[in-house]
Amino acid sequence: MQSTIQPTAARHPAVQTRTTRTLYAFDACPPERLCRLCRLLQKRGYTGDSTVWVMPHTRRFYLAVEESRPMGLLEEFGVRIAAASMLCCLGEHARCLCAHDAVARLAALDRSEISQKE
Repeated sequence: MQSTIQPTAARHPAVQTRTTRTLYAFDACPPERLCRLCRLLQKRGYTGDSTVWVMPHTRRFYLAVEESRPMGLLEEFGVRIAAASMLCCLGEHARCLCAHDAVARLAALDRSEISQKE
C-alpha cells in the first residue's frame, strides 16, 4: 500500500500575515539619527511601505510603517502611538518629508544630503 501523506504545505495552507499601518513618534530626533534608524531597518529586511512627517515647531518626527507585529527596534528609539487618530492630525499640521518608501529613501541619504533637505 502506498502512503498518501501530503506534504506539509498541502496540509497547512499558507497563513496570510496581516499587516497594519503603525505610527512611531521620535522626539527631538536629529534627521541623521532617523536616517541611521532607517538603514538599520533596511538591513534587518524591512521592505514595506512607509511615510515620514515632521512637526515643524517641535521637530518631532513621525514614521508610519506596515508591520505584522511590533518592531522592537523602533520601540527602542521612538514611541508607538495610535495611528488612526494621529494620521488626520499629521495631514493637517505636519510636513510630509517622504510619502512612500521612506525607509528605503532615508536609508540611502548621506549626511551632506540630509543637511541640504533641512
